[in-house]
Amino acid sequence: MRLTWRDGIATLFAGAVGIVYGLWLTETAMSGMSTRVLGGIVLGLGMLGCAANQAALADVFGVGGKRRAPMAYVVFMSAAGGVALVAGAIAVVAGSKTLLTTLVIATLTLWLITTVRHAVTPPTHPAEAPAGRPMAKVA
Repeated sequence: MRLTWRDGIATLFAGAVGIVYGLWLTETAMSGMSTRVLGGIVLGLGMLGCAANQAALADVFGVGGKRRAPMAYVVFMSAAGGVALVAGAIAVVAGSKTLLTTLVIATLTLWLITTVRHAVTPPTHPAEAPAGRPMAKVA
């Protein structure tokens, strides 16, 4: 794979998560905002970041006969996504600062691991192959 403009959009959303949470946590700005509202904002930004790169998400699960990511990666990222979703839902409903922090950490972890994977994984289909390099045989 390679980094695309969609990874850039996901990075903007992840950066927004970090900035909004950091400003709220340090009470630099948004100090009057409730934990519930911030949880909804962070959950929304995380979901938008995920949706921004939905084509790569299809690659992870091998949609359309493409080579699937290693099972350990799929399981870990699915579990981290589940943690983010549950933590976000509870943070919004109960206003838990601990679960808001869990949501932020899970969201940024998902973004970081995904971005690194996109940067270092070889292309999965010929259209992504760099010019002049032979493609490895796809199993």
